[in-house]
Amino acid sequence: MNLITKEEFDKLAEEYRYWRERWSYIGVVANILEQESFDTVLEMGNKGVPIVKGSDSMDIEAYEGLTYLHDAKITPWPLKDKEYDVFIALQVWEHLRDKQEDAFKEVIRCSKIAILSFPYKWNCPNDPMHHNIDENRIKKWTLGIKPTEIIPVITSNSENSRNRIIYVFKF
Repeated sequence: MNLITKEEFDKLAEEYRYWRERWSYIGVVANILEQESFDTVLEMGNKGVPIVKGSDSMDIEAYEGLTYLHDAKITPWPLKDKEYDVFIALQVWEHLRDKQEDAFKEVIRCSKIAILSFPYKWNCPNDPMHHNIDENRIKKWTLGIKPTEIIPVITSNSENSRNRIIYVFKF
């Protein structure tokens, strides 16, 4: 499996501000992926920067190399049952508005393993999409299915930290 390297990521982050400070959780996911060999990977919402080079991608916005131009809030997804070994969605689940549960059913249907990251307990009351996402909210979004692994990614101890939490599921 050919993964993005820290050096490649750092170069990208120098050029595009959006990617700055995101290696903290992307690197964790890359390490998870290094542990096993997967044949098929679908990344959702990666903005054209895959963790797994050559992976399939699904996004609501078109870009070069996109596999599926599809709004994940609309189900069913245009995918076959268990088509992917791994599904990856980092920092996108909260953007599905009130369709997280429907989308998670599709993840279960289409993949064998899922890796999701969420903004974790962000204190941003003027941004309800990201504000105070905790274990209870994630549990609701993921249908109460217990993850095989939960990995906190602490980036700051300040009140306005941008911590993340990664959930790994095996179906």
